[in-house]
Amino acid sequence: MEALTSGIAGLPEIVPLPLVGVSLAFPLPIGALEVGASLLTDGMLRGLGGWPAEGVELAPGLSADFQLAAWRLSYSWGLGLELGLLAARGGLGVGAFGGNFLVEFSSPDPEIQELLPELCPEAFRWLAAGPVLWAGLELGPPFLRLSLLGSASCPWFKPQGRPGFSRFQGALPWA
Repeated sequence: MEALTSGIAGLPEIVPLPLVGVSLAFPLPIGALEVGASLLTDGMLRGLGGWPAEGVELAPGLSADFQLAAWRLSYSWGLGLELGLLAARGGLGVGAFGGNFLVEFSSPDPEIQELLPELCPEAFRWLAAGPVLWAGLELGPPFLRLSLLGSASCPWFKPQGRPGFSRFQGALPWA
């Protein structure tokens, strides 16, 4: 338990988190209004081979299975530079992001099973909302593009009782 607690305490306050999403842009005389939604789950990562499929054995007789769910919703105004099949875009707006990282421990040993409920899986949840600044590159025809976006946020709203460690979008403010 001490090793787990010290491992969690050693995690960085800001962790970049790549998300897969979709956005719709509604043209305006100058720029566009954009609505976006992004998601990342442990199932998506397992499908890509980037997440342990059956958990990780931490010690003899103790294993952990990790579950991840992260999401982001945003509403923003953006400008872009169109170069045919290539475009560069940037904008600002508001967004909300949240998720959870749960660890499920298991053991065939009855003595260890008695201690497992004391490990708090609720400790790894986050939720925040605030202004968003983003930039990105897009490839493809204007009506259907593959894009790579990066964004930063400074959360204004966080539920009460949760510490505000994180300052950037895509980060995990451990609560």
